[in-house]
Amino acid sequence: MLRSRVPYNEQLKLTGQRRVTAQWVLRAAWVATMCGVVWLSLLPSDSPVMKTVDEFHVSDKILHFCAYLVLSLLSVSVGKTRRQSAIAALLMGALGIVLEILQGFTPTRSMELMDAVASCTGVACGTVLGFVLFGNLDWWGPAEANPRYSLGEPESTARLRSRLPR
Repeated sequence: MLRSRVPYNEQLKLTGQRRVTAQWVLRAAWVATMCGVVWLSLLPSDSPVMKTVDEFHVSDKILHFCAYLVLSLLSVSVGKTRRQSAIAALLMGALGIVLEILQGFTPTRSMELMDAVASCTGVACGTVLGFVLFGNLDWWGPAEANPRYSLGEPESTARLRSRLPR
C-alpha cells in the first residue's frame, strides 16, 4: 500500500475536511447540556416534563448541584488553558444565578436563594474536579506546557524507543 508523504493534518488542510475530535465532542456536549439546563430551568412547573422530574422525589437542590457540576466539569474540559477553563466555569455560575432570577419572572416558578447556592456549589465542585481530572495545572498557559501532566510518553519510554533500530 502506498503511503502519502504529506502528514495527516496537512492533508486535512488541503482537502478542507475536519476530523471529529474529543475536544469537539466535549464542546458539543457542553452546549447541549447548557441548552438543556436553560430549557428545564424556564419550563413552567405544571408542564409534563417537570411533572415527570417531580416523580423522582429528588430534592431540587440536588438536581441544581448535579446539573451545574456537569456543566462546570464540561466547561473545564473544553478550555485550552486553565484561565479559559476558570472563566468558563465562572460563567456557568453566573448562568445559574441569572436563570434563578429569571424564574422569579415566570408565572409558575419562584426564585430561591438556596437553589442559586446549590448551583454555585455544583460549579465550584465541578471546577475543582475538572482541574484534577483533566490536569489543567498550568494557570496561564496550555496544559501541555507542564510536562508532568502531559498525555505524552514518559521520558524513559521515549529514550528507549529512540535506541530501537528502525
